[in-house]
Amino acid sequence: MIKIPGSPAQILDDIPFPPPEEWRFVEELKQELSFHFHWSRSVPQADEADLSGGFKVVFHEKALYSRLETAFADLERFRTSAGLEQGTYVLDFSLGKVEGKYDSFALDVRDGICYVTAADPEGFRRAVYYLEDLLISAQGPFLKKGIFQRKCFLKNRITRCFFGPIKRPPMNRDELIDQVDYYPDAYLNRLAHDGANALWLTIEFKDLCKSSFAPHYGKDAQQRLAKLRRTAQKCLRYGIRIFIFCIEPALWKADDPVILNHPEILGPGRTSCPYSETYRNYIRECTSAIFRNVPELGGMINVTLGERETTCVSRLSGYPTVGNVVLEHPCHEKCKLDPVQILALSVSAMVEGMREGNPDADFIEMLYIPCSWAYYDWVMTLSEKLPAGVTLLFNFESGMVREQQGHLCSGGDYWLSAVGPSPRFERIAEKCDPAAFMGAKLQVGCSHECATVPFVPVPGLLYRKYGRMRLMGNVNTVKQCWYFGSYPSIQSRAAGMLAFEDFSTDETEFLTRLARIEWGYDAADHVVKCWKLFAEGYSHYPFANRIQYYGPYHDGPVWPLYPEEQFLSVYPTWKAKFPASGDYLGEIIAPFTIDEIAKQSRMVKDAWHKGFLELEKLRSIFSGEKERLEDLAVVEALDILFASACNIFTFYAERNAEKGFTEKMKEIMREEILHSERLAELCEFDSRLGFHSEAETYKFFPEKLRARAGLLKEFLTSPPAAYPGVGLPLCRENTVYQSRSFSWQYCFVEKTLKLEAHFSGNEEEDHVFITLAGNTMGNSLNFDIRKDGRIILNELMEDMVDYELQYLPDDSWRITLLIPESRVPFAGSGPLHLAVTRYLGNGKQIEKFPDYEGTPSYRLCLGLTNARYMFALEKQGF
Repeated sequence: MIKIPGSPAQILDDIPFPPPEEWRFVEELKQELSFHFHWSRSVPQADEADLSGGFKVVFHEKALYSRLETAFADLERFRTSAGLEQGTYVLDFSLGKVEGKYDSFALDVRDGICYVTAADPEGFRRAVYYLEDLLISAQGPFLKKGIFQRKCFLKNRITRCFFGPIKRPPMNRDELIDQVDYYPDAYLNRLAHDGANALWLTIEFKDLCKSSFAPHYGKDAQQRLAKLRRTAQKCLRYGIRIFIFCIEPALWKADDPVILNHPEILGPGRTSCPYSETYRNYIRECTSAIFRNVPELGGMINVTLGERETTCVSRLSGYPTVGNVVLEHPCHEKCKLDPVQILALSVSAMVEGMREGNPDADFIEMLYIPCSWAYYDWVMTLSEKLPAGVTLLFNFESGMVREQQGHLCSGGDYWLSAVGPSPRFERIAEKCDPAAFMGAKLQVGCSHECATVPFVPVPGLLYRKYGRMRLMGNVNTVKQCWYFGSYPSIQSRAAGMLAFEDFSTDETEFLTRLARIEWGYDAADHVVKCWKLFAEGYSHYPFANRIQYYGPYHDGPVWPLYPEEQFLSVYPTWKAKFPASGDYLGEIIAPFTIDEIAKQSRMVKDAWHKGFLELEKLRSIFSGEKERLEDLAVVEALDILFASACNIFTFYAERNAEKGFTEKMKEIMREEILHSERLAELCEFDSRLGFHSEAETYKFFPEKLRARAGLLKEFLTSPPAAYPGVGLPLCRENTVYQSRSFSWQYCFVEKTLKLEAHFSGNEEEDHVFITLAGNTMGNSLNFDIRKDGRIILNELMEDMVDYELQYLPDDSWRITLLIPESRVPFAGSGPLHLAVTRYLGNGKQIEKFPDYEGTPSYRLCLGLTNARYMFALEKQGF
């Protein structure tokens, strides 16, 4: 991490994060689900069965009782809370044939008795929770008479522990090696109530799999497997299966005995070669061992393509051709197979091993291709080659295009605000083999858009997503979250109900049923009105991935505001070990201008605020219910976060107009002081606020919020001085600049900027980051170009620039970029700024031009450039 000497934000960066023992929500998840009855009628209507005298349960399938003990215990607790003990009304449960598959069931409600029929234990479990919902959402202890079929179309409804370790830097915590119980019974009961029937947790083969190929693996395998077995057994008591999640085969270390003894396994760049029979035997042995040791596992999710490199196919760029480089998979001549065939070999070996250990387990092949630009056509055909019974999981929204502020915006991963499906998802689903299935990767609770709240209450958007999903006909799985978005909430409750929805009624009717469960019959219509306003506002969220990744929607109330240009970078929303974000918004606002993004954010803020004011009207009615007061706190926190994001964009739009430290900017600062102080109070009431599950800590918390308020008060009286620049001379046209291992130069030719860089040395893992920028509010262009021709960042598209890569006889290489003025959004807005950073040998050497003290931190989609350290080009040409 780079610390900027003298930065006013240093006081924020030095505040310690709350330690895990202060995460109060962990203890709250151990508390039983509360039932609140808002009954307003004591006399049933003619079409209602009367349970006011109490009810009793008759369960005919004694052999199944042990699998349903937790569900019937919950029903008993519900009955006691409602005061309906030991009555004469009968709930009669028995096995039988029902319409639908998976967890489906039927109710036959009559006077005196309700017959509950299911074909399997999980159908009974869902029926228990459904009956509870029907009673709690009614006007009294009554059930509508008639026959009701509840048919589920989603076999796997997969979520994750809200506070579980992610097994990644910087914490590197592994839930299978510690002694923490991440799944308290009360928490599992809440997840089951919300319809979840699976949880995923992260593993690596090297931790679990001693094998004939890798006897040195699995140092603590028995300890890990024992905890995995206990976890799987405990969760099954609530009808929840454990899926192991992995990204295999992992990249090999250069000195791993496996590849030293079996070099045929190795693909390019230390990937694996599925064409190798040895590799396939290794993978088969690993998966078989895991499922034999833990037969209770429900299945396996493996990221076959994307996220990290696995097989040789991972070495492909996001583009079929780039400039003069035609990209096939890098060892095509070895096997003569196309990428689809290669991936099919790898997946088939894993599936075979898994089924040796557990024939009933489900295999989910996950593709993480969140790019917003066009991808290879062959990816669209992967679903044609799946082994029978396998599910292909794909991002539901990636590749969607929406118009905002006159721009056609294309989005990548994790959109709750955009309904979907994307044309890309539809194309893949259309080609899916009839013997296989599709899975939708969604964000149910919250998303990268705003993941510092436990949920964003927009169930209407979920209704639209699930409705379109059901129409597709071959989607059998939903992965409801990444590391964030999994807290039990109105969103997860909606998702569970939607898995059984036939969509014969409209969105308003569904939302009304949902609202009655938690807010009661009489308040439901008012709550639905608020939810619709929330959905309207949230639908305007700027459809740009960098706003999700680096923008102020997650933690704006702890951002400093700089009246003078500072050239301070912005930092990831999903990580905590970075400085406070600065003022260089040009890195992230494309395709918008700063004025346009401020306007778009105002649309989010205004509609949400209307909904918040309406929901506040219910506060006095529900003042005795902690759960509803927490819902109100979440809505108010989002009101502040959305207003703060709008203020930040508006503040810098005003600054960009070069009017000095205006009264409008000062008024925004004063408003932001109030936002920080109020959000600190809300955090003290609701400990979930500010916690980001992927960061594994808080992005904002009371101490930091109040410190930011104090910092803004200082800014109002003593604004920080303007950034003086790096103090280095301008880079001049047609002049060669030499670093230790590379040189570069530029010139302007007919309204085109030509950049040329020459790199010496012969490192296989060698790539360069080039950033071209104007002022802090102008959209920057970022290029991440690999020596092997792969391109990582989406700005570099064939219709944007001409690109040439040359390999020279002395093992050096040269890149040339030709960037027309029409593709430089900040041309004419002042001097152009440039930085070049070379990344050699997987980070063993990082060389910067201009050079400066410290090591830059890699930022997804932004590379290794630090905004504060760039040369200014001599202004010629544009």
